Amino acid sequence: MSPKARVLVVDDERSMQEFLEIFFRSEGFSVATAPDLSGALMHLEADDFDVVITDIQMPGGTGLDLLRSVQEINP
Repeated sequence: MSPKARVLVVDDERSMQEFLEIFFRSEGFSVATAPDLSGALMHLEADDFDVVITDIQMPGGTGLDLLRSVQEINP
């Protein structure tokens, strides 16, 4: 069975990354994680994601900065 969708979780708190990764994987989703804006951008440039879940305040930029970049990379 193929994954339902690809999810990118971006959060500087490792415990939140792990919680969301475990939850979404248990529901059949394919999950990648990143701790900050630059890590998320590396994932987004290398692969396609159906959903991005992001923290608002992170080192190196905000979740809103990330969402603007997502729109530019893959409208």
